[in-house]
Amino acid sequence: MRIETDEEGKNVLLVSVRGKTSKVRRGRTAVAHSDHIISVLDEYKKSSPHTQDNDLVFGSPREVDDEISPVDLSKQFRTFLIRCPYEERKEGLRLSVDGKSRTLYSLRHFFAIQRLQQNVDIFQLATTMGTGVTQIRNHYGRHISGDAFIKELTKYQSKTGQTTKNAAVRKLVDMVESGVLNEELAMEAFRQVAENR
Repeated sequence: MRIETDEEGKNVLLVSVRGKTSKVRRGRTAVAHSDHIISVLDEYKKSSPHTQDNDLVFGSPREVDDEISPVDLSKQFRTFLIRCPYEERKEGLRLSVDGKSRTLYSLRHFFAIQRLQQNVDIFQLATTMGTGVTQIRNHYGRHISGDAFIKELTKYQSKTGQTTKNAAVRKLVDMVESGVLNEELAMEAFRQVAENR
């Protein structure tokens, strides 16, 4: 992990995912724009001896040789959820409303849904998550907002349609400038403009 500054002067957290620990066995870099996450990591570094870019964020000392080893985050996350009081439930937040267990992997789903609801480009999300656009669409498509879907479908204009529209507008302008109006050509130009909106 390392913190860099983007073109707008905002701090971003770059998290390197090693291929051997990735679900799809491909390394990648994920980006977090949250100032809150960065401030939490800053606090963590104040109390941790492991402050280098390549150090493990979550580690636990081995009792035998004092080396740092990975923590089983699944167990830690489960314990954390149980300890979060929620509506006097015995298991806290561990179970969803429909009784399904929340797991560490639930955070990946939460991340994907939040980004889609914030209209993040689906290709960028797939790249960040180390998966394909088809997988994102198939698994999370119902969470894409109507506005984001319309924007995605309409962001690319047909060059042929744009060329036809520009030519039709040019014909109309030429007629107006010359003072000679051909009603049949003008109606055809209006039709072409309307078809290529």
